Amino acid sequence: MKPLVIRRKDCRARARRGLTLIELMIAIGLTSLLVVALVTLLETSLGVWGRTETRRDLLERATSISELLANDLLAIDGGKRGDLIVDWEAFDTDGDGIAGLFYQRLRLVRRISRAELSSRTSLMANADGRESEPAGALIEVSWLMLPGEIGSLQRGERFLDPLESIFDDDYLDESGLPPVGAVSEVSRSVLWFGLALASQTSDLTSGWQIGDDLLDCGVAWDARTSGRTDEELTTLNALPTGCPTSKELPVFPRRVRIELEIERAKDLEHRTTLTEMIDPKETSLVLRDERFAPDANTFVRIDEEWMEVRRVDGKRLTVVRGVRGSRSTDHEVGALVHFGTRTVRELRVAAYREDWNL
Repeated sequence: MKPLVIRRKDCRARARRGLTLIELMIAIGLTSLLVVALVTLLETSLGVWGRTETRRDLLERATSISELLANDLLAIDGGKRGDLIVDWEAFDTDGDGIAGLFYQRLRLVRRISRAELSSRTSLMANADGRESEPAGALIEVSWLMLPGEIGSLQRGERFLDPLESIFDDDYLDESGLPPVGAVSEVSRSVLWFGLALASQTSDLTSGWQIGDDLLDCGVAWDARTSGRTDEELTTLNALPTGCPTSKELPVFPRRVRIELEIERAKDLEHRTTLTEMIDPKETSLVLRDERFAPDANTFVRIDEEWMEVRRVDGKRLTVVRGVRGSRSTDHEVGALVHFGTRTVRELRVAAYREDWNL
């Protein structure tokens, strides 16, 4: 048998040959598929992360607002100097001469502890300039929504003063605005701020039903039942049918539900507009970009009108017009469709915790 002889020339030729064109194309194709898969995975991960961060930010904002309001409501004073008014004011935000956007506001008297007082940056004083006794002191608190593209939620407080009060008729001017410096901003990202109030007869077993039936809840309250809510302005200011009559002591709702919808300024980049003009009777809306459509069973605000979204079919929304006290009106092409992230919190009013065995 002849020995196998490998020529050095053949080895050098085989080493110089490398990859063929087909092999190179297959390698490039596989590399491209791998890069596309990695990019897709990265985009998906970043998208999920971004939505999670957005949701977390919105929930943190809503939680901080509801916690501050809950502290006020849970410390409400049930004595002879206690008080609570929840009512509505109308604003003209589109300049058409008609005040068509309703915002809820809240005024109450609450107790303030020494610890709370010491945590404030400056000590509040009475009208005569004397420092008030911090232990067991009473303060008046107001919560107001001021109009804008996205509403600004404001809060103010001061010591209870028999000569001057936030409950006075002249505290809020004809436009529903408080004196300059009386309130400070809590958040400018609040699209909707609403309280629902359960009376002694409200039935909550099937949810918070708002209406004028004895078992329903209301969206207005007057702890003195002295006619301080303006029902001529809007029916929203009607007290619940089961609201008891005040005698010497104030009466408070049995429970309170706080509802917030947060829409940040940067969220407006992800809002769409109308592609068609709609009249007051139209219940179908066509959006410019379906990627930014709201979900079903949520609320949208267009100009000064609130609508409830019943169905979402691509770019088309089926809605109920003129909800949340607003009126159904015309909307032009290009009108922005506002909506926010909704959070709800329920409270048991401290003054009735024992009385109602809740």
